Amino acid sequence: MVLMLLSFLVLFVPSWVILIFFLKVDLKLIFLISPFASLTAHLLNTWTIAHDFVKVYPYHVEDNYASLPFVLGLIPATSSAMIHVIIKYRKSVRMIILFSVLFTLLEWLIVFLDFCKYYNGWNILWTFSVYITGYAAVFAYYKLLSYWRILQ
Repeated sequence: MVLMLLSFLVLFVPSWVILIFFLKVDLKLIFLISPFASLTAHLLNTWTIAHDFVKVYPYHVEDNYASLPFVLGLIPATSSAMIHVIIKYRKSVRMIILFSVLFTLLEWLIVFLDFCKYYNGWNILWTFSVYITGYAAVFAYYKLLSYWRILQ
């Protein structure tokens, strides 16, 4: 329980504080993008866990719970930041690739530090493919919201 609380304090809280107070991302964008990003992250994460490709620290906790700080904090916050940057600079493909590479490197560090373990042939390239799929799905959702004139 203490490890989960620590994980939330290290991953969940700072990502939202940075997003809202330092980057000053529009709250409408956050409220529209974050739930979809969280859902996408949860689906992709559950798929990797269900097929025994990944285990997340603390290992004694059920993996979907152990990855909640990522699914509810880091990924939705960074997805909102990515869309914010895409709107500001109009560089969608570059930003999707950049965010995917950055998070693949972050996960590589997490694996290196033994907070996550790969099994059954999973590797860092598969991780990159999951991140690029997730961020591309978030971008497609943003484009759909823009088309419907909900988010512009």
